[in-house]
Amino acid sequence: MNKVRVALIQMNISTGNWEENVSRAESFLEQASNVQAQICLLPEMWSTGLALGGKFYSLAEGYFQKTLDLMRSWAKKYRLFLVAGSIPETTEGRLYNTSFFISPAGEVLGFYRKRELFPLFREGKYFSPGREIKVFKTPWGKAGIVICYELRFPEGFQQLRKLGARMVFVPAQFPLPRENHWTTLLKSRAIENQYYVVACNRVGKDAQGLSYFGGSMIVDPWGDVLIQARDDEAVLALELDLSLVEKIRKEFPVLKD
Repeated sequence: MNKVRVALIQMNISTGNWEENVSRAESFLEQASNVQAQICLLPEMWSTGLALGGKFYSLAEGYFQKTLDLMRSWAKKYRLFLVAGSIPETTEGRLYNTSFFISPAGEVLGFYRKRELFPLFREGKYFSPGREIKVFKTPWGKAGIVICYELRFPEGFQQLRKLGARMVFVPAQFPLPRENHWTTLLKSRAIENQYYVVACNRVGKDAQGLSYFGGSMIVDPWGDVLIQARDDEAVLALELDLSLVEKIRKEFPVLKD
């Protein structure tokens, strides 16, 4: 199978307000289902926001399992693969910024823990870093996940390419004034590795007053932006032809060098 319909959920996130964020996310998931999305991507830390400081662990402890169970039920209800942005995960006394890959049967196919923690947000003070880069099997080939700040580190994207990824999902909370960096880096990662890069940012303001510009987009293996959101809430959906990955790699075999 080569053709897959992918949806991005670009949403505002209310810091620390789990109930409001969950309600908003599900309404957008329903919209994605209505346009026949087969894979859907949420933003980074969509259920809680990031500007939580010392409240992070207690909030995560109370809502981690509940959020994961809810995401599994959504994937099953709306019959789609859910790349669950990321949520705060509590495991054995540690806190991680973790993305989950969930099947339409509600099965957790795997997870990815953010490895590079953003120093300007003091993520390293609250989160433990992940240790493993991995790919997930889908009916359309292998896919990888990279979270927000990690967009600045090309080595992780290269490892995903070597593991066979045909598309990489990037959930993010990428704020102003770095919009130019966001666009340039996403296009660069797609061009370097000759695969699809599917990126979902948030919009709105957080509890610290930082503004988020959105700009969620899908970049093809040639580096062309196929679809891009503005700075408001939106559901973007597009059919991707994954055979383009092999076509471009064959016609322009830069990876062999």
